[in-house]
Amino acid sequence: FEVLVNKGTRVLGVAPGFPRTISEVELRKGIFEYYYLDKNNNYKFEAEKMIKKIKKKYDIIYIDNPNNPTGQIISISDIEKIVKYAKQQNIFVLIDEAYGDYMIKQNSAITLVKKYDNVIVCKSASKAFGLPDQRIGYLVADSLFIKAYNIMALPLPFTSLSKELFKYAINNKNFVNES
Repeated sequence: FEVLVNKGTRVLGVAPGFPRTISEVELRKGIFEYYYLDKNNNYKFEAEKMIKKIKKKYDIIYIDNPNNPTGQIISISDIEKIVKYAKQQNIFVLIDEAYGDYMIKQNSAITLVKKYDNVIVCKSASKAFGLPDQRIGYLVADSLFIKAYNIMALPLPFTSLSKELFKYAINNKNFVNES
């Protein structure tokens, strides 16, 4: 969020959702608004309802997939509907896949990055890779966004120990199963 959000940036996110997202947006003086999952519909994500909500002007759409705290996996077809509509409105879609290693790879929004330049996928090493204290992960996005990110982001956002632990974990095919 440090690269995307500043004063007045409007973010639409799913509720219930990861509470730290809201504080990160508000810390940067952005405005966080909600697309509420309906309790009467067992908190099911409905792309069409979110698209109706997007018709208000937003700068960023934030979706955690699988959703935290419901555990619901949002289908890649629903994610793509959101991304496609948001592209027409010049809106970035940030997909937080912190728990993404617990769903099939074909459902990852990474599959949309080459098709849409407005999608950013964040992955974390804290869940499936068992490295929560290391505060490390990666993002996948369009090459122009990555270039801008590299200019604007804080240098050395994690320790060299974190980097080495993550490299070991991601390159060891059995690490996730063993951990």
